[in-house]
Amino acid sequence: PAGIGHTNLSELNVRCGGKLRHIKEISEFGNYLLSLGPDVLLVTLGEKGALMIFKEGERVKLEKCTGISVRWFKDTTGCGDVFCAGFLISYLNTNDLIQSLDFANRMAAEKCKLSGFEKVAKLLKDNRYTMFT
Repeated sequence: PAGIGHTNLSELNVRCGGKLRHIKEISEFGNYLLSLGPDVLLVTLGEKGALMIFKEGERVKLEKCTGISVRWFKDTTGCGDVFCAGFLISYLNTNDLIQSLDFANRMAAEKCKLSGFEKVAKLLKDNRYTMFT
């Protein structure tokens, strides 16, 4: 894709000046944001997973991945950054948006088990190859 945008639901609500509660509302606002330039909008939903609103030709599509229950939760600091890094690593290796969304979601869930940014580079490196085989 030519451009990828990422936000979380709280930030998206600030940008739209309202309270987006339902996937349809998020999708409609995401469609508007896509009209401004990017081809893909990633919206992280915390423990509820993530959404991807993207252009496929002239059509706008929505893909949702469900949240992952995290055992031994430690910290959410940096989960959005890890999500983006995981998405980009996967997309560069697979050229598959949906697979990349799933990979990013799993990496963000794994990051919750770590405190701060410790071992994040190792997390992404170790999982980069196992997720694509």
